[in-house]
Amino acid sequence: MTDQPTQRCQTAVDDGLQLGQRFGVKGTPTIVLPDGEMGEGYVPADQLIQAVSSAN
Repeated sequence: MTDQPTQRCQTAVDDGLQLGQRFGVKGTPTIVLPDGEMGEGYVPADQLIQAVSSAN
């Protein structure tokens, strides 16, 4: 019997969740800036652009 698409998707979701937990991600959305700083949760676009620009 072959995997059903929903089974493959669930496996990908589970793998992503485990990876996030290994890296200490506790919420979504999460972004890791170039300097390694991690931000979680909603951020307005202008603040996100400013954070990314200043992290370089």
